[in-house]
Amino acid sequence: MGFLILNHDSLGEGIVIGLDLLIETALYVKKRVCRALKTPEAKRIEGIGASGDVTKKIDVVAEKAAIKALKEGGFNGIVVSEESGFVRMGDGDYLVLLDPLDGTTNAIKGIRFYSISIAFARERRLSSVESAVVLDLCSNDIYTAEKGGGAYLNFKPIETSKQTRLDDAVVGIDLSGKVSSSRIPDILKLCSLTNHIRHFGSIALELCLIASGALDAFVDLRNMIRPIDIAAGKLILEEAGGLMLDLDGKPLDCDVDVKNRVSFLACCTKELGFEILKVVRG
Repeated sequence: MGFLILNHDSLGEGIVIGLDLLIETALYVKKRVCRALKTPEAKRIEGIGASGDVTKKIDVVAEKAAIKALKEGGFNGIVVSEESGFVRMGDGDYLVLLDPLDGTTNAIKGIRFYSISIAFARERRLSSVESAVVLDLCSNDIYTAEKGGGAYLNFKPIETSKQTRLDDAVVGIDLSGKVSSSRIPDILKLCSLTNHIRHFGSIALELCLIASGALDAFVDLRNMIRPIDIAAGKLILEEAGGLMLDLDGKPLDCDVDVKNRVSFLACCTKELGFEILKVVRG
């Protein structure tokens, strides 16, 4: 695993930040989450998080575990997380973009598809993410990437499929929550044009499935996804050869804020991406 060396000009003092700390944090979160899920309190509602969504006990356990691991690992900067918002650790400017439990409903319902998503970013923009880890908390599969260094599954290189045709593509579509009625015709048309529709309930892992070639595309038209939800998966997908677009067909980028929301298209090839865009844009 490589390390990202920040020079004295970037943060005021030299500091070494790499995938090791991200991986150690993810593994510690897994240990605490697996233990907490065995208790009846795991699904208890604790309140409303900084992002405005309902927070359950298991979410709090996961976030506290991640913050503890980062602090003990010597991270100096800002953690941006769904439950607590912006958490400062020291005086550094580097950021950790954290979704400590992606797929909470799956976790508390016993559906074995949920993950931790964690990324390092130089600035408060999605495009500034430098390194990323997504850990499948059920299978222990670990996806990693550093900008310019490729993407890996269990430390072996991965790449997206080369699918270009919509009719034969495996496409994920997120229909959870409140889908605008104005989007329903576009979604139905997309479903009618491909033979394989999927949705599993953890967006970080689904982006990684595209990165590894298992899925070909994923579409979310709800304008409900937070940048921190996709920060790690986006880098992993891009380093595997895929791309993420906004609904104007531009590379997806936005400010990192827990209350910011986006719609997007993730895909294995540019050709497939623009074919899907033609459908969902009407």
